[in-house]
Amino acid sequence: MRPRLVPRQSLDEALQKENLAAAFQGTGRTAEAEARAALAVLEHAFPPQVRDVRPAGARARLAQILHAQGRTSEAEPLLRQALADLEASLGVDHPQVLNCARNLAVLLKQKAAPGALPEAEALLKRAASGYAEALGADHPETQRLRRNLANFRKWRQRVHPEL
Repeated sequence: MRPRLVPRQSLDEALQKENLAAAFQGTGRTAEAEARAALAVLEHAFPPQVRDVRPAGARARLAQILHAQGRTSEAEPLLRQALADLEASLGVDHPQVLNCARNLAVLLKQKAAPGALPEAEALLKRAASGYAEALGADHPETQRLRRNLANFRKWRQRVHPEL
């Protein structure tokens, strides 16, 4: 399937809003409205059958904004959908997919629901091994993810020793 015809100006505006959302996210300002507007246009322009990564990226950005606001129950389904869409488009070992998996793991850990913790650990382990395979064991991102995984396991033992 091909992308839907959307006026070029609308697509440009959506990408600008997505970039604005990213910039605002980095400064602590919220950009929820910009992220939602960008996602709406990108979802219309690129339906799921097209398998374009742009709607998934916008969905992940919106999830991160909501997560930063403490709205994890709204962020989690968006991030899960973004991960599924990125996997379908890029494959399970692409760095963007692994980054999304790590973000979902962080969200699940912060929920601190015992049922979510095994999934969070599995996602962190997947991201760490995927980065090691793609970037090498000595890459800073690989090392950071390995530290994240080790810290997660220490935290889990301290907070939920029964798991």
